[in-house]
Amino acid sequence: MSTIPVRVAEANAPAAGTLGVLPSGTLIKQIDADKIRQSVTQIAGQIAGILQDVKQVGDFKLKEVQVSVEISANGEVSIVGVVSGGAGVRGAMTLTFSV
Repeated sequence: MSTIPVRVAEANAPAAGTLGVLPSGTLIKQIDADKIRQSVTQIAGQIAGILQDVKQVGDFKLKEVQVSVEISANGEVSIVGVVSGGAGVRGAMTLTFSV
């Protein structure tokens, strides 16, 4: 089994910084590379499905899509988002169009 080192935060770790290389409560965990591969493939397919109809908007063609993702300690990949005080969750996605 091939693994990839991923920096993860310990649950309930104190927020105070340290003089070390990693912040307090941070661990390096070896994650199964196949699990990450499966998660990336799944989320990439879902994003491609969402953007399938956005190849062109008016005279502008979709040139590039940037999505911020994070890897959990279990190897699951998800879009980075922030729960706001309102009714929903905000995530980060950048769409670049060309003329």
